[in-house]
Amino acid sequence: MLTCPVGLQSLSAVPTIQAFELGLSITRPLQIQELPNEGLHYGEKVSETLLSDLLEHGPARGSVRFHPEGPADLDIEVVPATQLRPGTTTQRPTIRIHGHVELTLNSCCVRCLCDVRPRIHAPVEITLHPDKDPLEGIGTASKPSDLENPQLESWDEETFPQPEALDEDSYQGTDVFLLDIVREAIQLALPSSPTCKDTDACDLRTQQLIREANAEIEASNAEGDPRWAALRALKREIDETNHGGGTGNH
Repeated sequence: MLTCPVGLQSLSAVPTIQAFELGLSITRPLQIQELPNEGLHYGEKVSETLLSDLLEHGPARGSVRFHPEGPADLDIEVVPATQLRPGTTTQRPTIRIHGHVELTLNSCCVRCLCDVRPRIHAPVEITLHPDKDPLEGIGTASKPSDLENPQLESWDEETFPQPEALDEDSYQGTDVFLLDIVREAIQLALPSSPTCKDTDACDLRTQQLIREANAEIEASNAEGDPRWAALRALKREIDETNHGGGTGNH
């Protein structure tokens, strides 16, 4: 079910067109010729199944795993930075994408190992510049210096762009893959070390886990490493034999 959230401050001087009214959805690429001058507003639910796929193909975060708790609320605008000529299919403008995604996740506290359900607010703020003209070669990647961004003019293989320039990227051909942008926004908003909201209760559970772990270590040390059990048994037999032989000689 698609919804139209309110409260997003529009980038456009005129009201944007609701994407669902044109039969558009975040689940498929946006073709440039489908983008009106007024811009598009995507207000919809991202299914739990799709979120699971987005999280599964995200970057590894050690042993921390995240699973969606229900659908996410998507609220973004896609606005051309320049006016598009009606009926033109080859024009490729700079595009601004602005909004956010909100979702609840299920994970594990890194301290006490209890279940936690963090609520994530993932901002979506990016400007996309067209790379080379489609007729000059679709699929050719552009370096940031090709984006005509003054923040990136001095970019080279050893110099990383300034932080304020990192919200800019390029798109190839005439399709804009909005779902990839949403995926990256969610991944960047994931907590690296999720913990319980109730810190006092979490501390008590963590201390109990530490005591139990220490008790297991102490018990293991007292019994000895089971991997050396056969060697210890052989040593006892040798000691008993030597002790018995020594007694018989006296």
